[in-house]
Amino acid sequence: MTEGHGHHSDTGGATYVFAVAGTRQKDGTLSTTEAGRQQTASVTSPKPLTGAVEGVEQLTIRVQCGNPKGVVLLTAATVSPS
Repeated sequence: MTEGHGHHSDTGGATYVFAVAGTRQKDGTLSTTEAGRQQTASVTSPKPLTGAVEGVEQLTIRVQCGNPKGVVLLTAATVSPS
């Protein structure tokens, strides 16, 4: 996974984006680990997020915004082979 940028419509708040990888265990449960994170991106200062997700069964992108009225936009988000 590469090129995920967090943008915020209000320069007063920052975004936090986390990639969470889920891997199936032998007992059938799903174990989750953080595959990557990007912190404090803003509309004036976008930041990339890259994470290793090889062999995972589930990928969750978790987004937090520092401004409760803000809007987060992920741009150029792709999943590609390493």
